[in-house]
Amino acid sequence: MSKYLDVVMTYAEKLASGKTNANKYRVKAAKRFLKDLKNPKYEFKTKDADFCITIIETTICHFQGEKIDGTPLKGTPFLLTDFHKFIIYNLLGFFLKGTNIRRFKEAFIYIPRKNIKTSFAAALSWGLGLLNRKSGSKVYITSAALTQSLESWNFIKWNINNMGEGDSFRIIDNNNEHSITGDLGDGSIYIRALAASVDRQDSLNCNIAIADRLLSPMPVMA
Repeated sequence: MSKYLDVVMTYAEKLASGKTNANKYRVKAAKRFLKDLKNPKYEFKTKDADFCITIIETTICHFQGEKIDGTPLKGTPFLLTDFHKFIIYNLLGFFLKGTNIRRFKEAFIYIPRKNIKTSFAAALSWGLGLLNRKSGSKVYITSAALTQSLESWNFIKWNINNMGEGDSFRIIDNNNEHSITGDLGDGSIYIRALAASVDRQDSLNCNIAIADRLLSPMPVMA
């Protein structure tokens, strides 16, 4: 039985019905989600989404920041909002009917600055990496500058150490390379931070990639 489906359905239905005040892009996303659930071309499976959400909420903690009331967040569990869970259900829930092929292979997630954008991207890549470990997960994090890529990478590194699993992973953190490698018994995970460089990134083969952040004139999602 799905652990989070009721939460996601309520979130989508309130957006689609206008009960939640939101911009048109969030409303369209909710309506598409509800429409896709009825589309005979797709099967909706919650297992992978539930796994990813549970992994994030039980292994990942905040690295920095504070609540609106000023309470420090560092070291507290990274509990996803309904918005986050909705994104994960969209990405991982829909499959082409009768196959294990996901409908969505990539996503543009628009979140305002200073709203845990980078941390969510890092937590999501960690969850996806563990989900796909049996295929040999490769996660690349890139951005316009290496310092920005390292925001996500350092978040994952800090959490691995915070879990007490630092000795279980090979962590390289120097001027030449920033990578995390782990043999998980039934699979593996490799995470590397990169600067945006056409020469260095040509022909890189990965199954999970974060581009933090895409600059465009489109409105952000609140």
